[in-house]
This record gives sequence, structure tokens and C-alpha cells, in this order.
Amino acid sequence: MFKPSVAPIAACWHAMVLETKSRILPLLQTLKEVLHLVIHPAVGGSATPSSGASSVSGSPPTSPTQSSYHTAPSSSSASSASDPLLAAFDPLLIQQEIEHGVFDYRSVFRWLGEIMKTHCAPMRDAMVESMVRMGTTEDAEDGVPRERRPVKALRMCFEILEVMKLDIANHQLQALRPYLLETCPDFELKTFQERFEKGISGLDITRRWISRAIAATPQPAPPSRSKHVMTALCSAMVNVVFDPPAPGPDGPAVPGAPVPEKAYPETLYLDHARLNNYVNDAADLLGLYMLIMLFRQLTTSGATAGLEDWEIDRIKREVWEVGPSRLGMCFDVLAPAALPADSAHRDPKAKWEKGMMDVMLQIARRAEDARERIRSGKGRPADDATSSSSSRMPSQEILTLIENWQKAHYKKGSPLQKIMKERLRAAVLDVVKENALAASASTAVMDGLTKPNVPSRHHSSMSMRRIGRQPSIVIPSSNSPTQKQPAGTGLDPLMPEIQHLGERIARLVIFHSKVYGKLYEVDGFIDTKL
Repeated sequence: MFKPSVAPIAACWHAMVLETKSRILPLLQTLKEVLHLVIHPAVGGSATPSSGASSVSGSPPTSPTQSSYHTAPSSSSASSASDPLLAAFDPLLIQQEIEHGVFDYRSVFRWLGEIMKTHCAPMRDAMVESMVRMGTTEDAEDGVPRERRPVKALRMCFEILEVMKLDIANHQLQALRPYLLETCPDFELKTFQERFEKGISGLDITRRWISRAIAATPQPAPPSRSKHVMTALCSAMVNVVFDPPAPGPDGPAVPGAPVPEKAYPETLYLDHARLNNYVNDAADLLGLYMLIMLFRQLTTSGATAGLEDWEIDRIKREVWEVGPSRLGMCFDVLAPAALPADSAHRDPKAKWEKGMMDVMLQIARRAEDARERIRSGKGRPADDATSSSSSRMPSQEILTLIENWQKAHYKKGSPLQKIMKERLRAAVLDVVKENALAASASTAVMDGLTKPNVPSRHHSSMSMRRIGRQPSIVIPSSNSPTQKQPAGTGLDPLMPEIQHLGERIARLVIFHSKVYGKLYEVDGFIDTKL
């Protein structure tokens, strides 16, 4: 006998199944397969509800001894009968109950809730409880009509199962991470060998790339072939980041065809996306370096006192906040005008120029504030917001000056850009060498590879603007403090960003040397004529 609150909904289910009979069974079978996929690793008894739990379908148990599962014959295979989950959830029987109007959907959702809460992460409990509440109550405060609540609950069930599948996949990746890190060098080398044998990839660009780096790197003392190659590899990787090749077609190598002078080395074929991230970060860091230098010149020109650290930190933070998403877009291999328009059909060059105009105005305002503070001898204001609202507007002379400066210097190939890029390249290279050589000399590098991934201690505003670039290798931490750059370079305010970028490049160097280091050390591989 149906309860008054259940019978109308059961009638709706009966009417629905008459119209969509062909969809009910595939839907239930899909639900069963996904449940088995999610719960199978822990089927050994933990997935079985207690004897007092509601049955999967049909009326609730009338006595504590009544089985919580269907024992009716099932169309599943014999192997499925040994699985409590597969034996409990019988799509054919549920379909028959729906057709005859005796299906108790509330018991199904209660049972699903117990099963899913047993195997899902604690953070998913609220989602499961919401699903059970949707499928077992008639509370219309959420705006869902009474006859649609079971369908809504079933949809929520599938959504939760998808989230559980992602949780399981993430857990498996974490569990397999030591094994993956241990075997990925062999896998990458094997894959490259297969590409080389099939003619998809060659070694001409790689030989020229590493040979030039070794020729430009002095021999260490005492002489060491592996250390010499590692040092040269650091320089070569930094050169790729600061002087990237123009993007080209990734087609098979044509025998006899001329090799392009500017192209990524073949051994970096799996690292293009990672290198592009490093290239963008290096260009943005160079843009920030030039803008801070402009701020220093506008502030301290003719002044007897200098800037304070908090003023540099403030302008650095405001440049990131006010400026475009890519400060160094004008230094890219592809000019902003060659980039495609965004989803709003806005010109990327015009969008970037507008953002840079805002940056220049902010620098001019802060330069006026700093000059006024130096003249008056005042200290740091208590509230930056109050200081910003009461700051003086820059004069027309200053605005014309920064506009001419941007046109003359803030572009790819300008003399100032070249000088400052070389300074930044040298600073990043020092960090890369320090970390890579320390890791290669350590006997516990492989132990460090299997440690959980932790953020670098040098967090910067630049690195926090981009998400999802966590390092895959943990470099042994150094006890030495952050390096100080020679006086006059103006790089001290950017050392956290430089340290962060250098550590990321060093991780790539370490892994690359594990894959191809022995190849580079083979006699005859290095072209001594270059």
C-alpha cells in the first residue's frame, strides 16, 4: 500500500516510463556502471549497508532480518553476482517496478546516500545529503516541484559521481607520483627514440643548441664533463627563455630540408607549453624592471634623497593591478598586432596600449607623490588610499616625458631593452646555476623528487597572478639567502620574482639532464666547429 505522498509521484513515474521506456534501462545501467567504477576499489564489505538500511527498490524492510538487497534473478553475469553492489542494484527489476507503479524511489536515494557517503571524501558529504534530501522529502522551499524532485535528485547523483571520479583520479595521481617521476625520464627518452627512428624528429637543432652553449661555457675546475654539460645546459635553457624561437609548423622532418636557425631543440618537444609560460613570465618581468627604472628616474632626478623600499613595493604591486595582463607583450616574438582578437572582438594591441597608458599615469602620479615626500621630509602615509586620493596630478611636462619614453624604449629591440634584458638574464642564470648544480651534486636528488610538491618560499606578485604552474620537481632547499645583485643594476626589488623564475627553469634543467644528459656527454655529439 502506497503512502498518500508517494502514490502521485509513482503515477508520474509510471506515465513517464510509458513515454520514455527505451531510456530508463540504459540510464539505470549507466548509473550502475558508474557506481561500480567509483566504489569497486573498496567493495570488500564496506559498501554494504547495514541490515536496517532501506532496500534498493521496493518497499522498506518490514523486519530487521529482511535482506537490504534484491535477491531476484538478475541479467548480470555470474561474476557480477559475487559483487554485493552489482547484486544490490538490478536495473531490470527497478524498471519492472516503475512500469507496475510499485517503485519506491525514496529507498533508492537513501541507499545511494549511504553508499556514496561511505566512499566519498568528507568534503562531499554536504552534496550527498542535499541529493538525499531532494529525493526523499517534499519540501518545496527550494522551488523544485514535487513531481520533479526525483529527477532532480538523480541528476544530482550523477554530478556527485563525476566529482567522486575526479577525486579518485587525483588521489591515484598523488599515489602514483613517485613512480611516475621515477619512470618518466625513461618514457620520454623512449618516445624520443621512436620519433627519431620514424623520421619525425631529428637532432640537428639540439646539437647546434647545446654545442654553442658548451663552447661559450668555461671548463670547471677541476675538469668534469658532467658538470660542464650541466652548466652549459643552464645557460642554454635560459637563452631559450629570453630569446625564444618564432613559432612554426610542427610537421615531420623532411630529409635534406634546411634546418631553421631559430627553432626549439628537438629534445624539448614535450616542454613547449612550459617554456612558453617561462618566456611570458620573463618578458613580463623585464617590463616590470623597465617600469620600476622609469619610476626611479622620475622620482630621484635632481633629488638629494632616494626612494624607500615601501615605495618600490607599492608601485610594483600597483603596476600588476592597474596594467594589462601581459606587461611584456610588446617584447614577444609575435607582436600584439599579430595576435587574434579575444572573445569580445577587441583589438589586442589597442587593449594592451590602453592598459599601459593607465600604468604610465599611475607611475607619474606616484612619482609626484614621492618627489613631494622627499621635498617635505615626510614619512610613509598611514593610509595609502588617503594618500592616493590627495595626490597631485602629474604635470603636462611629465606626461609628455613618459609618453616619449615609452615610444622610444618600451619596445622590442630598443637599446635600453637590450641592456636591461641582459642584466635580467644574468640574474636569472645565477639562480638557475645555483639550484641546478646543487641538485646535480646532491646524492638525494631522487629522494627530493618524491617529496610532496610544496610552494616555493619566494612567492611573488607575478607568480600569484598565474595558477596551475606548480613545479613537478622539488629542488633541495639552499641555506644561503637570496642573492644580492651588483649595485647599480636596480634588480634588488625584483629578486623574489627572479628567484621564483630561476627555480622553475632549474627544475626543467634538472629533469632534462636526467633524460638527455648522457646523450650530450657522448663523444662526438658536440660539434666543436660551432
